[in-house]
Amino acid sequence: EMANGRPISLYPIFRFLGRLPPQQKAMWAYGKRFCATNGRTSVIVGKNPDGTWKTRPDYSGRSNHMEFAGLLHSASVRRLKAECLRHGELPPKTRFGLHIHLSLQDRMALARVEDEVKVEVLKKEFEARAHWMEEGLEPEAIEHKVRQAVQSQMMALTHRLREALGTIKAKGAKPLLKELIKQGERPIIFFELLGCASEARMLYEDLFGEGEVFLGTGQTPTGQRQKLVDRWESGSGKVLVLTRAFAKAVTLVSGRTVIFGQRFQRPADELQAEDRVNRIGQTRDTHVYMLHAPGTLDDAMAEKLAWKESGMLGLRGSTDQRVFEWLKR
Repeated sequence: EMANGRPISLYPIFRFLGRLPPQQKAMWAYGKRFCATNGRTSVIVGKNPDGTWKTRPDYSGRSNHMEFAGLLHSASVRRLKAECLRHGELPPKTRFGLHIHLSLQDRMALARVEDEVKVEVLKKEFEARAHWMEEGLEPEAIEHKVRQAVQSQMMALTHRLREALGTIKAKGAKPLLKELIKQGERPIIFFELLGCASEARMLYEDLFGEGEVFLGTGQTPTGQRQKLVDRWESGSGKVLVLTRAFAKAVTLVSGRTVIFGQRFQRPADELQAEDRVNRIGQTRDTHVYMLHAPGTLDDAMAEKLAWKESGMLGLRGSTDQRVFEWLKR
């Protein structure tokens, strides 16, 4: 939770276990110490009977990382993967980065989506500001409400932008897939969004043939999931397209190549996806490819994930941040 910026959700657990120091037993004190945001201290949640605005503290951030790490370690029993395995029990894992350079046509298509997103955000900001000014809010309260409205709109619109970029990157991954399959590999390519994964399957079936590309998503019926895994592990198919929602608690050791066609929101989920292949039963070195489109939303995603990963590693007491060897094509 700390790695993903929400330590407030652990407060009830610490309170129940009796691990909070006296000065942080109250939620407001815990929130102020470990959940501070950059500048914002409260959010408006409604109106009081007397017409004044009801607010609550904003505990959506994270702060005092190392102190929180000590608190977390005191309340948890943990064993790292390296502590559970004998030396050499798992083959090495190598990570590569690969830039996907967008064509002029792709950049224009992406720019159109970005323009649409900007217009929608500005429209939402204008409408929210006009509405709350009519309600007679104080300027500070108006800014709170406008920020909330814009953030909600941005989540939906960013999804559209990520889906457009993910589809372009799925197309850009085709040369890498062709090269890997020519070398006898059977790559697994991950997308976070269902729309991107579905589009990727159609693209790759056109390239490798119908029935040679398998798709596993969170919508795959429970009874079909293990059958899909068993078919893949038996050697059927050339490419396996998965979403994050499918890739939990499955073992996929018949191949050794993992590709991220799209970054996940959380670095821990990316590590879990890698370890679907790099786990007990794997006999070959694991290769991980991270596809990155420079000059796009990928830049901001990479920066945000690096920040989250540093927080996650701080909690583990580790400095072993993922390193990617960037390939030139």
